[in-house]
Amino acid sequence: RLMAVSVALDAPPDGSQPCDEWVQPVGASDAYRKGDRVLFQGATYESVIDANTWSPAAYPAGWKKV
Repeated sequence: RLMAVSVALDAPPDGSQPCDEWVQPVGASDAYRKGDRVLFQGATYESVIDANTWSPAAYPAGWKKV
């Protein structure tokens, strides 16, 4: 008897959804919002501000490492 099993191989261990690599926004239209998560230099960060156009390295106060 066969059973189908679905496993997300790239899902973070905390059960949250995988996120995309950080990319430089061009302006307000694609800036990161509070709560958005990104991968940056191998770590996951969550934006703690709205209209975040800075990288975690350029403006660490705008991000928290999760």
